[in-house]
Amino acid sequence: MEFNTVFSNFPVIQTSRLILRRISLEDVESVYHLFQQKELLEYNTWNPLANRDEAWKLLIQFDREYESESCLRWGLMQKKSLEIIGD
Repeated sequence: MEFNTVFSNFPVIQTSRLILRRISLEDVESVYHLFQQKELLEYNTWNPLANRDEAWKLLIQFDREYESESCLRWGLMQKKSLEIIGD
């Protein structure tokens, strides 16, 4: 798969326990819970999210980056819980 085709057809990769897929606006709760934890952001340049509105704005930014073909944001999801556990 060529890089430029990823923007027209974002792939989904699965293992027996995990799904790697595009983060979507529907993931606001999972992203909020994930990115409000300081210890998970220790090596990241982002500040912890203060509320769900900040999570929503972050997801909108991710979506705009994807639509402009400037960035791909993957979400790592547990199949059992269907929650994003990493990016």
